[in-house]
Amino acid sequence: MDAAAKQHLKNFVKVLVTLALVLGVIVGYRYSMYRQFYEYRYQDKDMDGVADYMDIDMDGDGINNDEDDDANGNETPNLDEILNAMNELAQANYSGLPFGEFMKGFMKTMRFFDNVDAVLIPYEKAGIYLGLEPGVSGPGSINSAMDLYNFIESHGRFYKIGRRSDFPAIGDIAFFGPDFCALVAQVDQDTFTVVMLVCERDTGMSLATLEKIQNNGHTLTEYGALSPQ
Repeated sequence: MDAAAKQHLKNFVKVLVTLALVLGVIVGYRYSMYRQFYEYRYQDKDMDGVADYMDIDMDGDGINNDEDDDANGNETPNLDEILNAMNELAQANYSGLPFGEFMKGFMKTMRFFDNVDAVLIPYEKAGIYLGLEPGVSGPGSINSAMDLYNFIESHGRFYKIGRRSDFPAIGDIAFFGPDFCALVAQVDQDTFTVVMLVCERDTGMSLATLEKIQNNGHTLTEYGALSPQ
C-alpha cells in the first residue's frame, strides 16, 4: 500500500472514530434525558417500599389508583393533572417514533414517543398506571394503541357520538380503529370543536383538532372511557 492510500485509510478511520464519538454523545444524552423524563415512575410517594409505577395504591390511602379521585395524593384532582400533563407534552415538541415498529425499544429509550404514549403518560402523571389494573399482566403491558383498545374492552367501555351536538368527555380516549388513539383535551360546544393530544410520526406529540386528525387520514370509530358505566 503506497503512502497516499495509507493516508486515505487513516483519514477514513478518523472520520469513523469521530462519527462514533458524536453518536455516542447523542445517544448518551438522549438516554439520560429519558431516565430523567420517567423519573416520576420510580418514586415512592407513600414510602411503602413499592415504586409508584408498581403500586396499586400509590398514596397509601386505602383506595386503588383507578378508583381514587386523587390517585397520587397531592390534593390535585386526577383530571386537572391529566390536563396539565397534556399541555406540557404538547408544548415540549417531543418527536414521534421515526421507524414504526423497527427498533421501537431502542428508539423509545432515545425519547421518541409512540402513539399510545399520548394517553398513557398523562394518566401516569396523575398516578393512574393502566398496566396495574386487575387482570392485566403488570407495568409496561400496554405498549400500543391495540393493547389500550383491548384494555378498554375488558376494563372500561366504548361509546359513539350519535349527533353533532353530542361531545366526548375530557380525558376520554378517541380510537381511530384499534391501532391509533388520541386523548380528549378540550371540548368547545359553541364551535363544535374537540381538541386532542395525539402523537404522530410526522407531527410528534401535539394538540390537534379532531377535524385535523381525520384530515391526516385517521377515521374516528369510537371513544373509550376507563369507567365501566
